[in-house]
Amino acid sequence: MRVKYLMMMLVLPLHHVYGYSMITGNLYIGGTTLLLPVFSPQRFLSAIEQFKVRLCPVVPHLVSFLADTPLLDRYDLTSLEVMFSAAAPLPVSTHTNIINKTGINLMSGYGMTEVASVTTNGSVYGFCLGSVGRVMPYTKVKIIDPETGRMLAEGEEGEVCVKSLTVMLGYINNPAATAAMIDSDGWLHTGDLGYYNSDGFLFLTDRIKDLIKVKGFQVSPKQVEEVLMGMEGVGEVAVVGVPHPRTGEAARAYVVPKPSARLSPALLQRYVAERLAPHKHLTGGVELLEMLPRNQSGKVLKKKLIESYIASSKL
Repeated sequence: MRVKYLMMMLVLPLHHVYGYSMITGNLYIGGTTLLLPVFSPQRFLSAIEQFKVRLCPVVPHLVSFLADTPLLDRYDLTSLEVMFSAAAPLPVSTHTNIINKTGINLMSGYGMTEVASVTTNGSVYGFCLGSVGRVMPYTKVKIIDPETGRMLAEGEEGEVCVKSLTVMLGYINNPAATAAMIDSDGWLHTGDLGYYNSDGFLFLTDRIKDLIKVKGFQVSPKQVEEVLMGMEGVGEVAVVGVPHPRTGEAARAYVVPKPSARLSPALLQRYVAERLAPHKHLTGGVELLEMLPRNQSGKVLKKKLIESYIASSKL
């Protein structure tokens, strides 16, 4: 991307590391940043057309909206050279859909408040669909067994650990929390599960704390979510573990249908049952929602979904 006359539009909260890093980076290179304080589909798309926006950092559910909205064809988006998606996992189906419909170069990346950017995908470091990219300069990543601490090899899933010049010094006035996050060798333990392939691309598979324990098996919510996203009519989905009297926990899905889609909980449960092992079935049920609860950075509030289910179960 040519740096000169770079017009970036920002719809992210500036107090979050994602929004903060994007606006400061654009200031550093002398670019112009257009702030969109209140989001609406028409305002977002018309601003791209009116101000010839070339770069737009977004979150995955906004990418999903763009891929499905009928408004897309009403605006001239040819100025938009790059969209960058971060803050939450970007489903492969969503990534493919938006590229096929718009031809926009959709980059993605991985980072967190405690370390800033870790990887980038789709830039000069290369692209691999489904990956969060290759490691940034001056950054090291290793994958370890979360129980033993043993370093794992290529293709083996474990906890992602990061060492970088940008790793935080620690949490203010909380040495215990700092020690739990950063070990004595300076490695930051992210709590994310992932692996890397032979080309050095990092793939994230889940959060350790989000794993669902069913009859002694560990079920990845992300795997079930990806299966559901492959079903026609599914717009967004979140899978969580809820208490179950026979299995300890069970997978439960919250699904946002696409406009005019005809979905039912039974249909969604059957779709998963035909594609995954029994312990990964949606034994905890399915609920259809108009939207998923999210925080300001776009991450789904899975804890809120679990708490809501538990509260309703007690009624």
